[in-house]
Amino acid sequence: MQTLAEQLDSSENFGDVFEIVKRSVKDQLGKERAGLMLVLADLPMHLGAFHGVGTNSIVMNRALLDRIVKGGN
Repeated sequence: MQTLAEQLDSSENFGDVFEIVKRSVKDQLGKERAGLMLVLADLPMHLGAFHGVGTNSIVMNRALLDRIVKGGN
């Protein structure tokens, strides 16, 4: 069985990372939410992410994540 770090290192995209996070939360806290989705969207740079109350979506800023991945400012 791979360690969490190995799983993250072998991730190919944000969807893979999101699945690892959901599985980790379930393993560690015993909590899960069916149908939870990650959505990448073009948002203003001052807004990193949000969760709409009553929805199953976490919306993350695509441009901000791209900067993080590329190591930019």
